[in-house]
Amino acid sequence: MAGVPVEAFRKLMVSGAHSDFAIRSRGVEFKVHKIILITASDYFKAVCERGFKVEETDGAVTLDDDDPEILARVIEFLYTGDYSAQRPKDFEPLLKRHIKDSPVLIEAPSVWFTPLKSAPLGSQPSPAHPAGTPTAPSTGSRAPDNRSFSFSSTATPSGGRPFSTSAYNFDTIPSSKLAQVSAALTVHTTVYAYADRFDVANLRDLACQRFEKDFCEARPARARLAEIFNLVYESTRPNDLRLRLFVTKEAILGRETTSRDKTFCDVMRKHEPIAWALGIETAAQPANVYRF
Repeated sequence: MAGVPVEAFRKLMVSGAHSDFAIRSRGVEFKVHKIILITASDYFKAVCERGFKVEETDGAVTLDDDDPEILARVIEFLYTGDYSAQRPKDFEPLLKRHIKDSPVLIEAPSVWFTPLKSAPLGSQPSPAHPAGTPTAPSTGSRAPDNRSFSFSSTATPSGGRPFSTSAYNFDTIPSSKLAQVSAALTVHTTVYAYADRFDVANLRDLACQRFEKDFCEARPARARLAEIFNLVYESTRPNDLRLRLFVTKEAILGRETTSRDKTFCDVMRKHEPIAWALGIETAAQPANVYRF
């Protein structure tokens, strides 16, 4: 397929011409092509080749636990190598039926954001997750990502922008920008989780890079910071060394501000108690206390 323009694959995706498979979710059906799925995802390769969860009579897989809004972005990436933080325009006709049951549309036009009110801190995530919140991947399904991730204050995210260790400027972000960033971070998080579960490594990397970039360029306000971090922790494997480690590092580097927020501290104690306690403890120790 080398040399074939991306636009040709986009047209194939939109038209569904010569489709030999379908992905169904909550009344939405995506007509897809097995050759595209199996070359990009071991998960879908197993589905197509071994019939896992497939309705053999019509060659389709039903994923009603997953959000069509996010599945659309996964499929968009499989065909084009990219995805949009906003709803993919190519799938707008298909998703119109889903709009009525989708999460509440916040200030940012065409960007969807699901508040985590249904998952209070201290409770266990339910297998039947709300729309927009992915099913957490199995904790033992894959070995941890062994790529290193430095905790140096001068570390640089995948997007090339240095991390800031200064306190978060919560009150300087316009509300419209804040809504847009919060929505985009939610999309990147759920796309990352789906990519991890469907074993699409390139999409997982891209979603993480975009989360890092958007987070560093406009850090969300305190109220949504805890909500977004909670979503990341609820959506990733405990041994995830990309997105989960990134937000944990940011929490610790921003502890001068984040440690003063009770809700945020509750999120950290629930999901990363050792890392959070260690980050707070070592911050209080003089630099020369460690002698080996």
